[in-house]
Amino acid sequence: MKSMLSKKIAGISLVSLLFLTMSVFAAPDGGEVKSSSTGAPKPPVYEMLDAGTESLLKGDFDAACDQYHAAYLQYPDSTEALFYSVLGDIVAISADPSIISLLRDRFGMVNYRGAGLEDSTNLLKNYRNTTDNTIEQYPQLSVPKWFSATKVYQDSLSPNGEETVDSWLALLLAQFLDQKDFSFNHFIDALLDGALGDSFEAICSRIEKLDFADRVQLDPRIIALFNEATKSAIEPDGLYGRLELETIAIYLRFLKSSLEWFAAYNWDSDLSFLKTDWYDLDATVLDTLTTAQLPFKNDFLTDRHNGMMSKSKADYRKALNDSKRLYDYLVAGADALSFLPEAENDGSDYLSIRTIMALTADALETGGIIWLPPEITGLSSEVGFDLGKFFTPGFFALNQLIAQDGANRRPRFVDQYLDPVIPTEDKRAGFELNISHLKELVPGLWDKSQLVDDLDGKVFLEFTPEVAQKLYRLYY
Repeated sequence: MKSMLSKKIAGISLVSLLFLTMSVFAAPDGGEVKSSSTGAPKPPVYEMLDAGTESLLKGDFDAACDQYHAAYLQYPDSTEALFYSVLGDIVAISADPSIISLLRDRFGMVNYRGAGLEDSTNLLKNYRNTTDNTIEQYPQLSVPKWFSATKVYQDSLSPNGEETVDSWLALLLAQFLDQKDFSFNHFIDALLDGALGDSFEAICSRIEKLDFADRVQLDPRIIALFNEATKSAIEPDGLYGRLELETIAIYLRFLKSSLEWFAAYNWDSDLSFLKTDWYDLDATVLDTLTTAQLPFKNDFLTDRHNGMMSKSKADYRKALNDSKRLYDYLVAGADALSFLPEAENDGSDYLSIRTIMALTADALETGGIIWLPPEITGLSSEVGFDLGKFFTPGFFALNQLIAQDGANRRPRFVDQYLDPVIPTEDKRAGFELNISHLKELVPGLWDKSQLVDDLDGKVFLEFTPEVAQKLYRLYY
């Protein structure tokens, strides 16, 4: 199951994630079936749903969503109307302006339109993995003009000029540097207010109105449309319901929690000085730096004091609790176990995962530490992860990770003994990393890590003499 999901999800949209989840869990029998495709006279609710499907087949996704939602509003007790309305709204998330902006404008994804069943042949492109000479599919990315002639990009291509996995990764980074005026803070805020805001919470509330035992047969024409667009082979007669919808909702809830965590920090920083050939990256790139581009001076990676960290913690806890409820249903009995892959029908792996989720949820509730056993860490004893620290606002702020010079908003330059130093050509110099602060996050790890034992807790980020001197002059 994992290999199929990861292979397909890599390059398609949220639509594919939803339908692939259906293909994993769909069962040919069990539960209550309500379908508009039986050939019997259609009650009014099914006529409205059929009208929505007709709009979808014609390519009018907005009209289809409106008709599905109208059917639910007029017939709120109809399981099928509820399912279709939620299905349409989940797919619509992929068409939110913030999502389109991220994938098309920020990541440079070619041909991404958002709503509807995207044709994966237009979205995906073959990239050769030069390590084992295999072909992997990833979203096709545009090539910024400034980057196309760089040596680092040209050298990442195959001998015949074919794009590779390495060139794709390089392009991904180049896209982030391509627009000087892009505000990452604004983008995350817009995503949380839009695609994952009130409309998402309304979707989740509607999903909870469904019972796990209620199953509906999705119109085979929709399955056929998806199969044609994505070259999949999902069976047209499967039954679907809350199980599939909640799986996607939980996935999106974890995504929302992660974005809220990032939104608690300031990520805006002008990186235009890195729009150069990284192959020959050296100290000269610092010659164009201004004070406004310097971390510490421009408030990069500082606490935004916007309440997002507490929201992140609450959403993460809810996602875990929803996951536990879903797992409880999956392993509740023989009928539920039919949804599991055949090799895992005993449910043992799922129960182990549920135990970890329960421990994590409890630690979140108390602000405490989750202890990971040796069979997970590979070490000789338990290692803790302090969720209270992880969700503390500003815990990962730059001035917490790197020692600074008092309140002057500039890093302290030290030698290998962590003594203050002014960089010169013959003196090692760099930034002191605040390891004692990070020790609080993962108790038990530092006593078991040979690396930290060897360093005796003295860690610093060393620069070449030329870079250290230039950075020192910029800050001091």
